[in-house]
Amino acid sequence: MYVFNNEMVGSQLIVNEKTGFVECSISKFPLTYGEFNTRLIMKVNDQETDRIENAFHFYVHDSDFFDTGSRNAQGRQGVYVQHHWE
Repeated sequence: MYVFNNEMVGSQLIVNEKTGFVECSISKFPLTYGEFNTRLIMKVNDQETDRIENAFHFYVHDSDFFDTGSRNAQGRQGVYVQHHWE
């Protein structure tokens, strides 16, 4: 559903030497509520070096994605897309 690629956004992948962790920040997460699983694929120089199916699981709570006061997923799961009507 999503690709988070540090090279595509011009960022260097930095591993915290103490923890061994990397961090990816998402300013506005566009998923509607529900439970999600992830696949993690690591590549070095376009060569796949690691693949982890179901690397982590997370839950997204219902929210007001568009900042309009409306929490209008109405029982549907999906992806919010920024848009406007004319």
